[in-house]
Amino acid sequence: MKEDGGSAFPWFAENWNEDSNGHPGMTMRDHFAGQALAGLASYYARNNNWEGLARAVYDIADVMLEEREK
Repeated sequence: MKEDGGSAFPWFAENWNEDSNGHPGMTMRDHFAGQALAGLASYYARNNNWEGLARAVYDIADVMLEEREK
């Protein structure tokens, strides 16, 4: 499994007065992929290449996580 960068937007019960478990939020990898998706969707949509789009955004997210660790 690839490194996911940890939680991007966690929240915890003591901050939200919800159940005591809190929620880890989405991973940084998913957040980075979503940001890349916004910019690349129209390019891949021209050819209905959704699988290519999905691969591309996670490839970008993985590179962003690698750079983040430097």
